Amino acid sequence: MGTREGVPQRLHQVAGGNAGTELDWWRIVGRDAVVLPEAVAVADALLDPAMTELAWADSGADQPRPLPADGALCRRLGERVGREWLGPLAATGYGGPLTSWMGAVIRIRRGVGGLST
Repeated sequence: MGTREGVPQRLHQVAGGNAGTELDWWRIVGRDAVVLPEAVAVADALLDPAMTELAWADSGADQPRPLPADGALCRRLGERVGREWLGPLAATGYGGPLTSWMGAVIRIRRGVGGLST
C-alpha cells in the first residue's frame, strides 16, 4: 500500500484525498473505515431502504415464509460490496448479525417489535 509522508494512502482517500493537518483526527475517526472497508461497505448497504425492502420480500412480506438460502438481499449485498461470494456465505449464516438485522426489519414491518436481545 502506498504512503504519503509515512501515512497510509487509504487514510488519505478516506479523508477526501488529503488528511492534511488533521491527520491525528483522521487516524482516530477513519481507523475502522481504513482497516475494515468491507465492514463499512456492508453497513452502508444495510442503511439503504432498498435493502430493507429486499429483506421484507425475502421473508414473504405479508405471506410469511422461512428466509431462503439464496435470497435477493444476500445476493444484492454481495454485489454491492464487490464480493459476490458474500451472498451465499451470508445466506447460510443463520444466527449471525445479518440474520438478526433481517429479523429486526421483518418484525418492525410486521409490527411486532424491533431488535431482540
